[in-house]
Amino acid sequence: MAQAIAVYVAFVVAWRWAAARRARGRRGIEARGTARSAYCVPSDDEEEEEEEEEEDGDDDDDDDDDGGVRRRRRTRGAARSRSRTRRSAAPPPPPPPVAIVLPVKGVKPDSEDNWRAQLSSSYAGDREYVFVVESADDPAAAAATRLAKEFGRDRAGRAGRVRVRVLEAGSSTRSSQKIHSMLKGARAVCGGGGDDDDDDAGAKYVLFLDDDIRTHANTIGSLVSSMETLGEDAFLVNGYPFDIPEESAASSAAFVDYLTMVYHLVLIVAFSQGAVAKNVWGGCMLLRASDVRQNTHGWVTRYEDGGYSDDLILASLCDEHARVIGCPFDALFPQRMGGGGGGRKSKKTFARWWNYLRRQLFVMDTYSNAHNRRVNHAMLLVLSYLSLAVTTGMACALTELASWGSARSEVDVRFPSLAAAVVVAFACAVRSARAMYAAMGDLAEALGDADANALVKKINWAKVAAAFACAYALVPIAAAITATRATVVWEGVAYEKRRGKVTRRG
Repeated sequence: MAQAIAVYVAFVVAWRWAAARRARGRRGIEARGTARSAYCVPSDDEEEEEEEEEEDGDDDDDDDDDGGVRRRRRTRGAARSRSRTRRSAAPPPPPPPVAIVLPVKGVKPDSEDNWRAQLSSSYAGDREYVFVVESADDPAAAAATRLAKEFGRDRAGRAGRVRVRVLEAGSSTRSSQKIHSMLKGARAVCGGGGDDDDDDAGAKYVLFLDDDIRTHANTIGSLVSSMETLGEDAFLVNGYPFDIPEESAASSAAFVDYLTMVYHLVLIVAFSQGAVAKNVWGGCMLLRASDVRQNTHGWVTRYEDGGYSDDLILASLCDEHARVIGCPFDALFPQRMGGGGGGRKSKKTFARWWNYLRRQLFVMDTYSNAHNRRVNHAMLLVLSYLSLAVTTGMACALTELASWGSARSEVDVRFPSLAAAVVVAFACAVRSARAMYAAMGDLAEALGDADANALVKKINWAKVAAAFACAYALVPIAAAITATRATVVWEGVAYEKRRGKVTRRG
């Protein structure tokens, strides 16, 4: 039980720290007066608002109450400051062109909404979006083609020239389908082999995006700004999502959504520093196009030779070669889990979640070299041990408290203070996680997604507590299965691992 208390206290400290870092990022946006980076253009509404605020800044505040005066002076001061900055600051460097590669498979309930958000960027530079499908028969191909027509296959606008196209990758054989599609798309826009190379492609950066994240208008600008600031020491810049089970008066979020959410709770901390990170999330990774062409550190080779986990391979590579991983505080992506886009509902079952958990642990038994193997196996061991510690600790604590409650009326039984401390520590940990989520919701609203913050406020934290206990009780079992089984199914495709590398079956 003492170990469980120690783990919960560590969670309290980590989640409170993450909440403070996210709150600091939000305050920075408020002080700056805008969420835009230097590489983004303001929307028409933002320009009108800034002009109105600047005009209002010249008005007399004498009729305001004291609180209103202070608030309005801060707002008007920020508007005047932004105006002076725009007039006096040197023009920002021209934004480098970015190619966005989206490996897609199937059309999920919210896919098209997410794709529209990804296409609706305020980035001032040229962008090329490449939707990569396994085959033309994939429903994603038709949906992506529709969007390409909707947004214009090649158009120029105030936010730079935008090109959208769909690319067929074919089936993978010696890597995951996602990695195969990523490399096919990257080579198409950067060169470096393949039948679809663009010799005149001028992208400086390649951004890999998953189809299930909702980016905000300034995401690309923030990632590019981070990479330019960090310089040559940085190998990549990434972000991280946070799951939002959708509770409403009409329906309750599926418990399996909470099971998924709590698995990510611990991982959020590693992406909360605000500038750099030690971890990588494969759903949003910005790399230099030159590193694609030159196969820097052999990362492309590692992907092609039995690669399964796009993010863990790159995280290990950066650690091995002392390269920096960027992670700006505003690279944050609310991930709605309701699956209600367009009136459709995704099927939520425990079996699907169990497969998800198995895949999360399966990646920790895949590796590209000895260093990658040590890192991944260490993570699997630590996760399994800590899960076992909190599960057995809580089980023992509840058993002792139940025994004390049933026996105290008959005999003088000493109160199990250690068992009570476990429960209190767990409650404090859940409260700290709630504070972290509140800070992320406020930050999402500052970035322009007020709806996400409203959904965060509706999360059922009793369900979070129950899901946390259930999910981490099952992690050791899933880890044991991972150690004894060589296969896993991902998006309908079976993969088999051998000595850390995967091959596609069938």
